[in-house]
Amino acid sequence: TVTSSPAGINCGATCSAAYLEDTAVTLTPSPATGSIFAGWSGDADCSDGSVTMNVSRTCSATFTSNIYTVTTTAANGTITSAVNPAVNHGSTTTVTGSANAGYYFTGVSGCSGTPQTNTDQSVTSFSYYTGAITATCTVAAAFAIKIYTIAASAGADGSISPTGPVTVNHGASQTFTITPNAGYGITDVLVNGASIGAVTTYMFENVTAPQTIEATFAVTPSASSAKGGGCFIATAAYGSYLDPHVRVLRNFRDRHLVTNAPGRAFVKGYYAYSPPIAEYIARHEALRAAVRTVLTPVVDAVKYPLGFLFIGTLSIAAAARGSLKRRSPGLHA
Repeated sequence: TVTSSPAGINCGATCSAAYLEDTAVTLTPSPATGSIFAGWSGDADCSDGSVTMNVSRTCSATFTSNIYTVTTTAANGTITSAVNPAVNHGSTTTVTGSANAGYYFTGVSGCSGTPQTNTDQSVTSFSYYTGAITATCTVAAAFAIKIYTIAASAGADGSISPTGPVTVNHGASQTFTITPNAGYGITDVLVNGASIGAVTTYMFENVTAPQTIEATFAVTPSASSAKGGGCFIATAAYGSYLDPHVRVLRNFRDRHLVTNAPGRAFVKGYYAYSPPIAEYIARHEALRAAVRTVLTPVVDAVKYPLGFLFIGTLSIAAAARGSLKRRSPGLHA
């Protein structure tokens, strides 16, 4: 509105009035809420809001909306207002943001909008709508580093450290130490299901996803049995711990026997009673040959279980067919 002194003008409602000649009239602008007075226009004498009535005068007051600054803040990500930084009184704006690599969006609030929160690490961006802006204000967004779990476990007869679910920040590294119990050795270490061998330590580097690590253990032969790795009789029969037949049996022991309680009990008994038998076999060539004859089909069955089963089935079928033919009565002319 605009009012005058002396009274007479109260514009909005009354925007003109008559005054005596040479009367000095002062005009006072009053902006509405959310607006500011921008200045006078019209007759030259109106420039300061005071006029001398020696002629008719026309003065116009200009009002404009208040303009406010919307400040945006964020760490570990970017944030932008659609009309940043100037927003008219009563207007709204949209704020968007994105997380830096390895971070995710956790929340945003400010400028009379409805706050948002998030715990899903797959969410890395957001759109946020302010309320009506009536003053300078700030929209603040938060981003957090992604955290991944490494599931670490150890079988019986050993340990892995650290163990259990281990949390690791995005891009960080984590080392694990594998330790067998006394009398046992590391059979294998699986990382995300893939074998990396019987290692004693393993480091995950630059972690960017969940991981798994699993260690298994087996009983270790005594020092006196180290020559054959525990495969005493087979080593005596084939003549070398490195013989391929011995290797097949040794792998079968490590992968299938020592991984369960009954198998470990069998291996323990074998270690206890087989060394003197193996020594006797090693001194007699004929006995070595006989043992090889017995063991070779066993090795083949272990190495090629499906093929051995197929051949065995055919052999049984052929034997049964021959038996039936022998029992059938012959025809004579």
